[in-house]
Amino acid sequence: MKYIIFLYLFILFPLKVSSDFSEDLKTIVNTKDCDWKCTFNYSEVTSKTIEYFPRNCEDVCAILTFNSNTDLAESELKRVFKQMHYLIGGLRIENSNITSLSFFTLIKVYDTFNFICDTCKLYHIYLIGLSIVNNSLLEDIAILQNFQFWVTPHSAYECPFQILNNTKLDTTDNTTLKDMSFLKSLKEIRSKHGKINRNVVLNIHDNYEMRRLGLDNLEELYDVLFGPFFINLENLHPEFCLTFEELLLFYEQRVLFNNIHAKYCPESKKKINGQKLCEIRSLDTLDSDCDYLLGDLVIDSYEGRYLYKLFNVIVLFGTLKIQYTKLEGTNFFYNLEYIASLNDSHPAILVRSNKYLKQLKLPNLKVDSPSLTIHVISRHKDAVVIEDNPVLFSSNMECLMYRI
Repeated sequence: MKYIIFLYLFILFPLKVSSDFSEDLKTIVNTKDCDWKCTFNYSEVTSKTIEYFPRNCEDVCAILTFNSNTDLAESELKRVFKQMHYLIGGLRIENSNITSLSFFTLIKVYDTFNFICDTCKLYHIYLIGLSIVNNSLLEDIAILQNFQFWVTPHSAYECPFQILNNTKLDTTDNTTLKDMSFLKSLKEIRSKHGKINRNVVLNIHDNYEMRRLGLDNLEELYDVLFGPFFINLENLHPEFCLTFEELLLFYEQRVLFNNIHAKYCPESKKKINGQKLCEIRSLDTLDSDCDYLLGDLVIDSYEGRYLYKLFNVIVLFGTLKIQYTKLEGTNFFYNLEYIASLNDSHPAILVRSNKYLKQLKLPNLKVDSPSLTIHVISRHKDAVVIEDNPVLFSSNMECLMYRI
């Protein structure tokens, strides 16, 4: 059974690859006040070096490295590490044959394992942190959700963290995770797929207890070869939801979705990024100074006198429907940049049966490169539907100009 993702490339912080193990360990011992009796002095974990592991220590100072030379069964590792509840230093699992990280022992009262690492201001170096790289058999790192990552008061940065090229960690599925908050420090996800590749980078599916994403510090998602960045959110808890901030991040980063089985998270906020958020009930009762709208916006033959209220709107969290009007254009949407719809029953944009509509310009709505089609987030399989507007797009060339 697979538990956690991970991506073609998944990096939080760059890690220091040291050629001087002894110097690194000495720095850890000196800055963390380690007891030498509880220090593991070997650069890799093997059947020979494990004899010197301090089995009776709860706090262990070490740079634990599991690699191609590690020839111990995971059951043996679990016995050796039984008393260790605090690892002070670094953890590297690279080019190993390990299949699971379940050999770490959790503190029963708190159900946690404590990992203490940081950047030392005194020596101006990056300590090893956590690195899980090139492990072709590794398929279970679920215990990471129970890791508590700590830094000491002199720390300059958060704990370095890297998970990269582990071929069986390609998806998050069939878990009991309620969110991904054990990766709450994650700031960046990169892929390396290219423009013609449609591989899913972040694939979270069939996790029926998952209610939130929980990647609160995520800032960047991109493909280093300028290709599309695909996410799949599928078959999660019925109440799984995305926050407005998460949707804005996905929009700004031009994320594309295979599936987006989600609702809007219930929020009572009246402002987003200092700008006014309004819930749509009807256009006649809508305030005229709204920057963000939440709800399904319907413009029909009775709404013409209220269209001035839409001049300031930047973002619509919901669907846009323009139908049965006498409008000739849509200049009132001049400032609209984003549309994110989590409605699985209707397209994000539906324009139909407008007899006099000559142009459908949404000049500030973001576009995808290289297709130059407008970018909307839509749970419905058809993001945009335009039908029965007899004078709109009088030629195919004109239609291509609008790229809707």
